[in-house]
Amino acid sequence: MFEGSATVVAEAHGDRTDLELFEQEERTLANASPARLAEFRTARSCAREALRALGIPAGSIPVGADRAPMWPAGIVGSITHCSGYRAAAVARSGQLLALGVDAEPHAPLPHGVAEAMFTAEEVAATSGLRDDVHWGRVLFSAKEAVFKLRAQLGSQVPVVIRRVHPDGRIDTDPAGTGVSFDVRWAVDRRLVVTAARARPRSSPPL
Repeated sequence: MFEGSATVVAEAHGDRTDLELFEQEERTLANASPARLAEFRTARSCAREALRALGIPAGSIPVGADRAPMWPAGIVGSITHCSGYRAAAVARSGQLLALGVDAEPHAPLPHGVAEAMFTAEEVAATSGLRDDVHWGRVLFSAKEAVFKLRAQLGSQVPVVIRRVHPDGRIDTDPAGTGVSFDVRWAVDRRLVVTAARARPRSSPPL
């Protein structure tokens, strides 16, 4: 999705049950169901695979107070999972300020979700686009990815989608003074995947 960039992505379709967790991670899941354990193990395996590509040795990725992953020093990243799919994306903090990813099933949103979540402007952001995509799900996923991004930046400002482009770009409201957002979407058969990254406005495109 961010080809040729400093972002590293690792993904898995389905779960593995033979993966080891570190002690700190195990404590977090003391009362988790077998399905949750498998999901967590596989997602953490993706995260460690992505980190290895950056030269970071395998280590614990505990859950923070906000339920987000706690990455090694000098790393920003995000983990996502939905039915049958797990993924992690990481980058060095010297190249990106924050990174958010989200995956959703490519299916209509449950009744009432769009009305509760989207403004009229956001609904109009997909007008005129092809009709074989569940655009409500794309909007939902984009807002989730940008929410993760903004949480890493310490911002609680609501996310507004301005425009969805057919080439995979998404325009959002400004992230704040001196910060630039790059948000992308993709549909691959049964999945909608969105990714968002933040960098200083003075930085050249990655």
